[in-house]
Amino acid sequence: MSKDLANNIVVRNAYDAATVASDGDTNGNEIDMKGFHSGAFLLRVGTLTDGTYTLGIEESDTSGSGYADVPAARIIGSAVALDAANEHDKLGFVTEKRYVRMTVTAASTTSGADVTGLVVLGGAEQAAVPTHDETA
Repeated sequence: MSKDLANNIVVRNAYDAATVASDGDTNGNEIDMKGFHSGAFLLRVGTLTDGTYTLGIEESDTSGSGYADVPAARIIGSAVALDAANEHDKLGFVTEKRYVRMTVTAASTTSGADVTGLVVLGGAEQAAVPTHDETA
């Protein structure tokens, strides 16, 4: 069994690249945590005209509904309000739920910014993880 990083994580698309041009929260893609216990969401702001963009994490036992913020005790790190082009942030988490998703909170937005997000899953129940994401 290989102990390197690449063979012990799975990367999934957590927030489809999009322009966020209004204040408020937008939800990322639902991530099925089956076989994993932890991960890290990565938010990247590309081109930015105005506003701030803050990463959050929600979890649920049910696909498509019942999402609530992951309790602070199970969040690793602190979210930073991104306010410049080509910035990024990450938040780690440990979950007891089946599903998670990234949220992006935009504030002071008129024209907005291009944002995208990934999630890196770790803490696999089995030592070998897939070499690619079949759900992407």
